[in-house]
Amino acid sequence: MAWVIGYVVGALVVVVVAVLAITLILQARKIGRQAGDVIAALERARDNTAGLWEVDTVNRSLENVRAAARAARIALTGGSS
Repeated sequence: MAWVIGYVVGALVVVVVAVLAITLILQARKIGRQAGDVIAALERARDNTAGLWEVDTVNRSLENVRAAARAARIALTGGSS
């Protein structure tokens, strides 16, 4: 009779391990899909903020325009501000 209990316990262990393995696989698939969504969102964010990298260039260009305008004003007014 003890061997029947052993088989039942063994079968229960196999079922529990199988359920845990299936749950783990399903969660891994879900995480994989979510990771894809996160990557897509990050790529959209990168694309939407790409222009921010040009702010420094625009600032330098505006400083050059301001300096040129100031120099032109000084040249045209004879040196007075």
